[in-house]
Amino acid sequence: MQEQPRGLMNNQIIKDLESMIDSLLRDTSLPYSKGNSIRIKNYVIRKNKSQDYIIVDLENNKTLTKTHFKNCAIAMVKNLIEGKNEIRNIARLDQDLLKHYNDAIFFKKIIQSTKDEKSRQIREIRLDESIQKTNYIKSQIDNIIFNN
Repeated sequence: MQEQPRGLMNNQIIKDLESMIDSLLRDTSLPYSKGNSIRIKNYVIRKNKSQDYIIVDLENNKTLTKTHFKNCAIAMVKNLIEGKNEIRNIARLDQDLLKHYNDAIFFKKIIQSTKDEKSRQIREIRLDESIQKTNYIKSQIDNIIFNN
């Protein structure tokens, strides 16, 4: 029997361990990161070029939907795994989160560039409202992920 070089044997052991871990994680609902994707059971979440998160069903090799935020994608996959019917609600939360996030960026930019004190104060109030709404929506999504 010919002896393999130590480096090749170590690489094979690492590949075997990764394969074992992958097969164990496929049976659990725990999310794990592999490369530029997140896998949860038979679903994968990938970030595309337009910065959206694509949800793919690996079992059927089918793209299901996309979200703007990673936490919304994770909530959707968890919902799919548990067989619950909150996909539309999560999609609405994703859209609302995007709106308030963009509003906050807009108001912050206006505050930085305006010279009118009254306009600045109004935008600061609107910025505060957008931040509060964003935080509230994030807490709803976290509730779906961790408590549902």
